[in-house]
Amino acid sequence: FSHCVEIELFVNYGEHWFKRREIFLGPIPFSEDYESADATMEDCMQSYQHATWKHLSDEVRNESWINVVADIKHEKIRMALPKSYKDLKEAHGVGSARYSLDGKNSLRTQKWFDENAFCMDNLYMQASKIPQAGRGVFVKHFIATGSIISPFPVLQLNKDLFVIHDTNNGSTSDYQLLTNYAFSHPDSNVVLLPYNALVNGINHDGVNPNAEIRWSESNLNRKDYLEMNGGGVLKQGFGLLMELVALRDLQPDEEVLISYGDDWEEAWTKHVTLWKATQDSDEYVSAVEMMHRNDGIVLTESEQQHHPYPSNMATVCNFWHREDTEYYENVEEKDENGEEITIYRTVWTERNNDCMRYCKVLSRSEQLKRPYYNVELIYQEENLHEDCLHPPHERVYVDMIPQHAVTLTDRIFTGDIHLINAFRHFIGLPSHLLPEGWKHVEKENNVS
Repeated sequence: FSHCVEIELFVNYGEHWFKRREIFLGPIPFSEDYESADATMEDCMQSYQHATWKHLSDEVRNESWINVVADIKHEKIRMALPKSYKDLKEAHGVGSARYSLDGKNSLRTQKWFDENAFCMDNLYMQASKIPQAGRGVFVKHFIATGSIISPFPVLQLNKDLFVIHDTNNGSTSDYQLLTNYAFSHPDSNVVLLPYNALVNGINHDGVNPNAEIRWSESNLNRKDYLEMNGGGVLKQGFGLLMELVALRDLQPDEEVLISYGDDWEEAWTKHVTLWKATQDSDEYVSAVEMMHRNDGIVLTESEQQHHPYPSNMATVCNFWHREDTEYYENVEEKDENGEEITIYRTVWTERNNDCMRYCKVLSRSEQLKRPYYNVELIYQEENLHEDCLHPPHERVYVDMIPQHAVTLTDRIFTGDIHLINAFRHFIGLPSHLLPEGWKHVEKENNVS
């Protein structure tokens, strides 16, 4: 019995996600471009209903429409518009945005879903019933023995990518945290990283697991990848698909558990036996916990003189300089060292809500019982996308940043997950699932 609703899911990646990738993807219309395209289509369709056009052929209207599109100077609006009068009639009915997603065909039939889709509505995540395990994954409803609980795509990666080569003078673990959520086998350098968030939360039971993983028989799974050698598969892109399958009947709200394998079990037992608390661990406070203690309020620089934050955390804020950002002050001065600097000041808008970077909170005010901050951005040479950087000779001040865009963060490699004695181990990929060609991949065949 299926509780699935057959609907394709879409999320808004945000305009900035596409803007950063225009060099690879080319220009992509945004919501404002589709709105302009819809207005253009509406104007033209109304004109074509006028008596002047009413008795003219579709060929004439098509030529007219082609000229309309060609005369539009904004490239993204042109891209959002249909290319012919025939397409215009369909696009006008569904809107230019939906038309770009295959128009009326964007609503799929049950037959299409049966052939191309999987049920993704079987699982949910909440606190695990296993002590100290954090979160766990549970089934929403009854799942019969042998049934697919959930498919999950995996990305094949080189195991070397999970090694932290610069361990910051011994203050970090030897492996990335992502290691704990990826499948691998000791006889292979290929790592399989699931990109299904719920599957990543499934916990271990080495005695009585109620689920297991397997390669999918679906046509969506690139089975040809399984015939390649390890070096070859690491050169490929997305395409591999696995499935989580019930080993017995699962009752509603039962936690899903798989075996991580004997190697993982042995490594965990050794870790628990040898683990010792690090120096000053009793005094450690995370940035999240500090924000909770302060009811979401970030202290100003002057307040921190009396109540300093621990050294492991820093103040950050979201500010992305856009082409349409207006600065009400642009002054050239000299800094304390006599160097020429330019001072910029602006008022924050929701369009600036991107590019988290270090900042100093200079003052805090309240409007409608909500805090707002005036900040100075701190110059950063790294750990920011190039679109977020500002030159060292610029001082940028941003006023009226709302509470949701200012917070505390743990400084790099200071979180408890980066402790030198934090547990890191791949989830075991069962030997019968490891393709023969993936075994013992030599270094020279790897993709770094």
